[in-house]
Amino acid sequence: MKENNRATEKYFAAANGYTGFVSYFDEVFNPREYERIFVLKGGPGTGKSSFMRKIKNALSNTQCKIEEIFCSSDPKSLDGIICTAENKKIALLDGTSPHERDAKIPGAVDSIINLGDNWDEEWLRGYRNEILSLSKEKRDAYATAYFYLRLAGVAAEEIKRCETSYCNIKNLKTKAKSLAEKVSASGNGKTKTRLISSFGRYGEYKLDTFLSPENSVFSPVGREGEKALFMRALYGYLCEREADMTVCPSPLDKDVIEAIYLSESRTLFTVAEVGESVELSEKPSHSQEVLMEGVRCANTIRHDAMLEAERWFSIASDLHFRLEKIYTRAMNFEKNEELYTKCLDKILKSLA
Repeated sequence: MKENNRATEKYFAAANGYTGFVSYFDEVFNPREYERIFVLKGGPGTGKSSFMRKIKNALSNTQCKIEEIFCSSDPKSLDGIICTAENKKIALLDGTSPHERDAKIPGAVDSIINLGDNWDEEWLRGYRNEILSLSKEKRDAYATAYFYLRLAGVAAEEIKRCETSYCNIKNLKTKAKSLAEKVSASGNGKTKTRLISSFGRYGEYKLDTFLSPENSVFSPVGREGEKALFMRALYGYLCEREADMTVCPSPLDKDVIEAIYLSESRTLFTVAEVGESVELSEKPSHSQEVLMEGVRCANTIRHDAMLEAERWFSIASDLHFRLEKIYTRAMNFEKNEELYTKCLDKILKSLA
C-alpha cells in the first residue's frame, strides 16, 4: 500500500455544556453513512482507547483518510476513529456511558466488541465496595461540575442578551453576506457537524484541526454577542449558496457557531482571533453603558463559575482514573490483542 501523506483530522463528538452533556454521536456515527461500525463495550480501564489507537496506527500507512474523535472530558483519550477510503467509511467508537450506544443495524453495519469479556469478574467482585464508592463519588463530582456550568450558562445568556440588544444587526448581516459571496464555492449543500474544542478537567481545550498555513482564515472581531450573530448569519448565507462545509458548534452552547470550514476553497471562519479580521463593533452610545456594566458583572460570575466547574471535572477525572486502575488489574490484555487482530482484518477486508 502507498503511504498516506494526508494529516489526520481531529475532532470531538460530544461536550460538557451549559445545559449538561451534549452528544453528537448519532449524527457523527449515523449507520447509513458507514460500511461497518464497531462498537466497543467494557468498563473503565479495559483498553477501549488503546484499542482504537492501535487500529488508527495500523491504518495510518494506508490510503485512508482518518478522523480521530477525542473524549471531551479527557482529550488525551479517544472516543472514536473514522476511516474513509474512496466511498467507504468504517468507524470504531466507545459505546459506553455517557454516549452509550448499542448496535443500531446489527450485523449488517454494527458489530459489538465487548472488552469486558476479558476481565476476571471473580477478582473484581472482591473490590465491589471500593468500586461502588468510587462510582458514587465520581457521579457526585460530575453533578457538582454541571451545577457550576449551568450557573455559568445563566451568566452567558445575560451577556448575550445585553450585547445583542445594541448590535447593528443589519450591518452584521451585510458583512456576513458579503463575505459569503466572496469566498464560498459551489457545492451540494452538505454540512458536517464536528466540535474542535471542549471543556473539562483542563478547562477550555482547543484542537488546531483547521489552522493550516494553506488555509485562508477570517475572524470576526467584536463583542461576544456580535460574533455569535455574525457567525449564525454567515452560516445562513453559506447554506443559501449550497456550500459544502464543516460546522463547529461551541461545546458550551450548541446554538453558537465557533467555526465554519469550507474544504473546497480551504477557507476557515473562526471566532478565535486569528487570520484576517472582520471588524464588527461600533462605539456604544451613552445609553448603552448601563448594559455594558451588566456584561462586566455577568462575565465575572461566569469566569468564577467556570473555574469551579473545571476544578470539579478534574476531581471527577481523578476518581475515574482510580476506577481504571482497578479494572486494568482485572484485565487479560492478551485476549484484547486477539480481538484487535480480528477487528483490523475485518476493517481491511471491508475497505478493499
